[in-house]
Amino acid sequence: MGRFGRKVLNYIVLHRKCRKCDLGYSKDSHDCRLNFVGTAKAMESFAAVKLTKENSLLASCNVEIGIIISDNDSSSMAAMRNSLDYEIVKQADKNHTSKDVVSGLYKLQKNHKFKELNTDSIQYLKKCFNYSIAQNIGHSERMADAINNIPYHAFSMHRNCGSWCQYSANPTTYRHKIIGQGFTDPHLFDKLVELFSNFADRSQQYSAGATSNPNESMNASIVSRAPKNRVYGTSTSADARVACIVLQKNEGEKYICDLNNRLNCSPGKYTDKYGNKCDIISKTRLTKSQTDLRKKHELCEGPSYGTDCELLQNLDAFVPIASLPYDTDSIIVYFDLETNGFSKTADILQIAARYGDIEFATYIQPTQVLKEEASAVHGLRLLNGRLQFNGKNVETVSLTEAMIGFYEFLHRFNKKCILTAHNCTFDYTRLIMAIMKCFMMDRFQSVVEGFCDTLPLISKCNKEKGKGANKLTNLANICKLNIENAHNAVADVQMLQEILLHFKVSENVMRKTIITWGMIKKKKHRKNKIKLIK
Repeated sequence: MGRFGRKVLNYIVLHRKCRKCDLGYSKDSHDCRLNFVGTAKAMESFAAVKLTKENSLLASCNVEIGIIISDNDSSSMAAMRNSLDYEIVKQADKNHTSKDVVSGLYKLQKNHKFKELNTDSIQYLKKCFNYSIAQNIGHSERMADAINNIPYHAFSMHRNCGSWCQYSANPTTYRHKIIGQGFTDPHLFDKLVELFSNFADRSQQYSAGATSNPNESMNASIVSRAPKNRVYGTSTSADARVACIVLQKNEGEKYICDLNNRLNCSPGKYTDKYGNKCDIISKTRLTKSQTDLRKKHELCEGPSYGTDCELLQNLDAFVPIASLPYDTDSIIVYFDLETNGFSKTADILQIAARYGDIEFATYIQPTQVLKEEASAVHGLRLLNGRLQFNGKNVETVSLTEAMIGFYEFLHRFNKKCILTAHNCTFDYTRLIMAIMKCFMMDRFQSVVEGFCDTLPLISKCNKEKGKGANKLTNLANICKLNIENAHNAVADVQMLQEILLHFKVSENVMRKTIITWGMIKKKKHRKNKIKLIK
């Protein structure tokens, strides 16, 4: 399954028996199901090689698998590396790794009979480990340091904790909520240091914080259609059942109607209606799972963890951004987009941003036809496949390259950014669509606090009233600014900065009016709910 799209890229069903063959039929007389000879334990590594080396979909696209996210089964990984003629990177599933930590702790408890190592304390150490991963995603060295520090933290040695815990804030009254004053057995300390150092040494394997949960969900769906307490694997029934689950995962319930059409059968009025209803419910459930409503229990649990091991000050992974107060240290970054049209699905042709004297600007190769009404405004046109600005060719990059560059620009400041634009409602909706296309939502949420629209702020200060009075070009004329390059993203960003200075709109005022990610999610959830009701 793809890491970001969560669609099935390839699958295989292996059979060690065939019912027809067992009944004495020759292999040529039937569609034989027997396609694997060996033990059940060898099946997984055999399937892994088939799915990677002999993947017709990847071969047709001239694509190689670079990273595999899976459990800690070394035999499958070894089989794939031995069969492929290029290097393949293994990323361990964080949930399986967490289970390995728990297994190691229970093994210590069983072998050495440590009294302090009980069920509650093991769960506490597991939470510490999970937080070490969640709060240091993408930073293997920091993650290793956090994991190595877990035994010291548990034994109330906080000299390396930093923002791990609240000991520095209350050194005299601080207590672990679950383990009180902490562990005291020196033999347990040595064993925990040894255990967690082994996991810290392998931090690069799970530094991405990746998970194979979509695969586990897929397996659960397959078991629902082909339960293990019944034998379907000796006939074509198992293949058909698995294929149906794959289609349902990739295409939705509408696959039933599509399949009937392919077989020249009537899809059925009620079948079509039922399929559409199921797909809407599925999309709504997915939307709901991404909103703050689904995380209300996590919000309740959050403070109980906070007094013990916050690990890092960045709580975005556990507390929805909408519930956090705006950060007074956040910086205002001005940005502007030029698009090929005015619809929500319009391509971004240019993006520019500015913080102080530091600028970011790039042109993006369009994938849609440019609307003439938009080109008449910003001067960008497509001629012979090349993007031109006022009749001159400009260098373009793909949307993904542009989003990566924009993210790196924002990340360099090491502070949360408030993206600010004039009529930001237009800009941030198109920007979010582009971010989602590139599967970079998590990255941008880690560096962007929210969005700010300067249009209502300037409207309150501007004495000129009427239609179009607060357009950027009209405001520039009031401020006596050069508008020769107006509607070019770079020039518009510079103009906006000078206009805000002219009208004395402070950054503190802008911070108080930000539109957070949580607000955007709630707004989207309400719209989806209204559509569902209709």
